[in-house]
Amino acid sequence: LPPLVRWEYGFTAEAVLLFEGANSDAGFTLTSADGTAWTCTQADGSNDLSCNATTSFDFSAGATLPSGAEVPAVDAVVTLASEVSGVLTSDSAVTASTTWTGSCEGADCATVLAVAGVEGETCTTTVSSFDNVVIPAEDVQTPGDYLQAAFAWTEDGCDFENNTGLPGFPETTFTISQRFDEDGTFIGTNALSSASGITYDCTPDAANSLNFTCDAAPQGTLGGGELLDATVTLTLYASGRTTSHTSYNGTGRMEATCEGEDCEALATVVWGIEGFPCDSTGSTTAAIPSETSPEDTDADADGGTDDTGTGGDDTATGDDDTGEMK
Repeated sequence: LPPLVRWEYGFTAEAVLLFEGANSDAGFTLTSADGTAWTCTQADGSNDLSCNATTSFDFSAGATLPSGAEVPAVDAVVTLASEVSGVLTSDSAVTASTTWTGSCEGADCATVLAVAGVEGETCTTTVSSFDNVVIPAEDVQTPGDYLQAAFAWTEDGCDFENNTGLPGFPETTFTISQRFDEDGTFIGTNALSSASGITYDCTPDAANSLNFTCDAAPQGTLGGGELLDATVTLTLYASGRTTSHTSYNGTGRMEATCEGEDCEALATVVWGIEGFPCDSTGSTTAAIPSETSPEDTDADADGGTDDTGTGGDDTATGDDDTGEMK
């Protein structure tokens, strides 16, 4: 199988999952958007394929379940084990079934399982049939308008909040389009900010990767005033990971560099930081809204200092591929 893979469970659009695929001497590995890895092997002399994965969830710090239910901080670790059995129907498709088995360890397992609606100490879910197919690169991230959530700096090494009045980035809309080379081969995406007009050119980190990295985006300069010979240049570095055809997780890193004889004084006396260069980072999520309201269409308020790029995505062909599973 080549790289970008789609598992198609066939229930709803939300039942489509994207995976990275990679071949090796030991077999084939499928890695989901959340980082869960399925190790797959093909039986000698046949088209039979088997895959296994294990995922653990530690509730010691609390968590929010996909249903929206809140679980407080408790002593419980839930483990989900998946076993997949399938048949290669071509060199780029598999028909398979899977069984998930859940178990829990810890003094508060009863609390976690009750919130999750699970009766008993274990649970099992079986999907009798799904398709796993390799998809073209351009089919990974759907072009369109993505509403990106506001975010604050999780690490503010430049103290941008106090020095520039920028505590992070507000909610914003990015319009994602695709980029192709002169031969018509998909090479990445453009992400256009509706307010600033800045376009981020984003490319996959590898042919079979759901991760993407965007080109550095200049965000302007700040002077040192009349008394200091210092000019600070701001640059935003954006990256992320495609989580579905219509969503992604993004990370923005704003870097400040300085030129001039008084950069040290500007950093330590005025900005109150150790020195330049410095940077601040934050994370966010984005998705194409299911229903676009008027206030969603121009939510970007970032002026000249823009938000995390997005990008879309990845894939290609070759020994390592990506695909999706429904």
